[in-house]
Amino acid sequence: MLQEQDSTGKERQIVIDWSHVLNNGEDIDQMVQWVRNCPPESRVHVVLGKVKQRALGRRLQGALQALGCTVTTRQFAEVVA
Repeated sequence: MLQEQDSTGKERQIVIDWSHVLNNGEDIDQMVQWVRNCPPESRVHVVLGKVKQRALGRRLQGALQALGCTVTTRQFAEVVA
């Protein structure tokens, strides 16, 4: 596997924080297409948040991993007033 490096000799990595996105019901097909358009020499890491519709979250995670992305999830503490 060939990985290009930037001028400093480090690998390129794109980190996308979509930890709040899926709670608003965005179209995951458009999200996957957006990642597909990232430069192929870049490593892509996507951060997802807690998803109300688990099947939707698993579908997005699987699609991103199929593209070679690293996918992690982030859970936020609930604020009690």
